[in-house]
Amino acid sequence: MAYDSDFEKRFKATADSGLVPSNQTDIPLGIDLSKLDSGHDFWTNGSAASIRVVESDETTEVPIEPYNINIGAKTGIIYFKADINASTDSEYYVYYKNAGASAHGEGDTYGQHNVWDSSYLGVYHLGDSTAESVKDSTSNSVDEGAGSSSATSVTGLVGKAFDFNGSSNNISFESGVTTLCPTGSLQFELWFNADNKGSDVLFSTRLDSTNKGYGLWFWSGQLRPSIGIGGSGNTWTNVTYPMSSISTNTWYKVVVNWDGSITRMFVDDDQKDTYSSSGSISYSGSQMNIGTRASGDDFDGTLDEFWISDSERSNDWNTVIYEWQKDNAAFWTFGAGEDNPGDGGGDTFTPKMQII
Repeated sequence: MAYDSDFEKRFKATADSGLVPSNQTDIPLGIDLSKLDSGHDFWTNGSAASIRVVESDETTEVPIEPYNINIGAKTGIIYFKADINASTDSEYYVYYKNAGASAHGEGDTYGQHNVWDSSYLGVYHLGDSTAESVKDSTSNSVDEGAGSSSATSVTGLVGKAFDFNGSSNNISFESGVTTLCPTGSLQFELWFNADNKGSDVLFSTRLDSTNKGYGLWFWSGQLRPSIGIGGSGNTWTNVTYPMSSISTNTWYKVVVNWDGSITRMFVDDDQKDTYSSSGSISYSGSQMNIGTRASGDDFDGTLDEFWISDSERSNDWNTVIYEWQKDNAAFWTFGAGEDNPGDGGGDTFTPKMQII
């Protein structure tokens, strides 16, 4: 049985199982549409409203978040919830071309909120048109709230990103930030590309120096995560990675997680440091800032795909996300556009009778 015949076209996306260390269930994946050939049928017949993603059985639809789809520019990302296999390549179909289709609502069964499981507290793709319009993709909807944020939209690693000038740019969140503040476990992750390596804060969440809240810093020649855990020690001092190993104008992904007793920092999917640190996270103030902290130390460079969870993700889970973000064209093989088998082979033919 084929998927809804009102969707006339589809293409297959095949994930390379060699980049998947173990089977993963309900993991968010992304298809970067800019990696399709410029002459692909999707650019002729596709639209943001008509996109659906379906499992290899050609029937089971999955939740999606079509993000910044621009047919004219041939860009955009489709985030979707997936099950992915480590032993055989995983296949999904992207269906399109349905003039009567409407985009799923954010909270619909197959809408964007259901791409992100309940442990995701905030997901910021940072591809929004302006810094003042940055939105959270989860149902928590902790969006930019200051109305005075500033940063420049540029081409990032995954679609668009924001560039910060090192002096006056930041993205500030003032409402609902407590939703982003777990106390017993935490994971945060983001991509950065530094223009300079000064004393910079890449982001800060209800931070009080290094004693409360959490954030990520360039400081005293080290990349340092800060997690305000009372009790056994400060991660800012004890979890570090030398800035001498970081080059400017180069993309790096940082993942920091804390399971309630151990903090781990990964750079480009490689664990760089760890520290035993039990306790509970406490917080100060009410703001989260991307590109700075409340008292300054502005970041100079570009940031992309900033995600926050209230639980530690497995190493294999993090590897899969790293791989599809790092090189989307290597992770996926895209098939040509084809007719939906349930559509009867394309456009409807209506016979006519001529009476003479």
